[in-house]
Amino acid sequence: MRKRIIVMIFAILAVVIFAISCGKHKHSYTEEVVPPTCTERGYTKYTCECGDEYLDNFVDPAHTFTEEAVAPTCGDKGYTNLKCSVCGYTEKKEGSEVAATGNHTWEWVVGREATCTKEGISRQQCTVCKQFNGQVSQKIAKKDHEFEEKIIKEPTCTESGTKAEVCKICGTKNGNGVTIDALGHDIPHDEAHYVEAESLAPSCKEQGYKLYRCSRCDYTEKDYEDIVPHTKQEGDLGNTVDPTCITDGYTEYTCSVCGQTFRPDGEKVPATGVHGGWIVTDEVVAPTCSEEGYTVYRCGYDQNCTETTHKDFIERTAHSFVDEDSGIICCTECGHEYSDIMYEKVTIPGGDITGDPTLGESGITVDISGEKPGTPITLTGTTPLEIAIPEGKSADEGIVRITTDDDTVNYTVEIQVDGNWTEVKSGLSGSDIFVDLYKYTNITAIRVTADAAADATITIYA
Repeated sequence: MRKRIIVMIFAILAVVIFAISCGKHKHSYTEEVVPPTCTERGYTKYTCECGDEYLDNFVDPAHTFTEEAVAPTCGDKGYTNLKCSVCGYTEKKEGSEVAATGNHTWEWVVGREATCTKEGISRQQCTVCKQFNGQVSQKIAKKDHEFEEKIIKEPTCTESGTKAEVCKICGTKNGNGVTIDALGHDIPHDEAHYVEAESLAPSCKEQGYKLYRCSRCDYTEKDYEDIVPHTKQEGDLGNTVDPTCITDGYTEYTCSVCGQTFRPDGEKVPATGVHGGWIVTDEVVAPTCSEEGYTVYRCGYDQNCTETTHKDFIERTAHSFVDEDSGIICCTECGHEYSDIMYEKVTIPGGDITGDPTLGESGITVDISGEKPGTPITLTGTTPLEIAIPEGKSADEGIVRITTDDDTVNYTVEIQVDGNWTEVKSGLSGSDIFVDLYKYTNITAIRVTADAAADATITIYA
């Protein structure tokens, strides 16, 4: 507050001193002439050394014009133009107008550019006044489309897209476009695409999986992880089951985590594969002339075993032979045929028989004669007929045929296998007897014995 008062006192003193000094001062002015411009007044400025000043002798502003003739055109009047040489201001001189000529100079100009969808238009325009001639115009042909390949529909993982040639000016499509194959899912099995919140850790009860999401869509894929092994309870010795013929043996434990029973693979005992304990079934297969009959037995070691075997065989039934003219005998039941076989040697132990076997149309006929070859021999129970099978020949699964006029005599047929004689049939009688050797292989000799004197022809078929 004190400072403000001091300042005010000094200001009053200054005014008083100035007033006293002016009252004693006589002005002495200098003149400064300021000429007028086109837009501002001129004047004289008077200034005293004491700083007093004033303006006087004002002069009005004025342009300094020069004349410039503007010629008339076809559409505009002519006139004289006044232009200030100082500031450049222009104005039309009053009363200087000259009428327009009305003579246009036409040229063709584009009124509307042609595009690829619309024709263009050219019109006549005056080069001077730019006026258009409304009486005439010309069409400009449409431009060609400027096609570029454009994706119409982006393909996705599951849906195909479309691309086509499309005009970049008007958007017109060229044709129906081309199909873009669906992209298929892109599922990298990496950390960036792993969905931990929706994944499942494996346990001993079920598989786990890691879930991965497609990089382009929300489709997910599971990467399964194996079930983890069960855990044995402490002190659990398990329940051991022995193997059978078809079922593996195992030891079963109780899991300490989930409570389920489990069988460790490492303690598995393979199935024995040995069948037995055969149990008779109700299935009996009747014999035929080509197959033995039998009863079916099933394996008794495992109730689920389907293995069977055949027992209690029933001898085949007799063939129903027909002696054909071609030298072949044929069974009318099974169709099996027997053709000729030649033998090189016939021996009769203890006899004085001479002669060799002869080849007949229906097989090898062995004519045994004490006097002359070709005459049937009388067979007795003490003089058996033995026919040796030479090397390279076979009577296996063949037939011994005994033909005689005396159906009261009984015959016995034996075969030799590995040096041992085996009776095939005995008590055979009739005029045309067939003995089937279907059970036997590796036959080296055949022996026929009659229980009484008889004339017989013996033929062997195979």
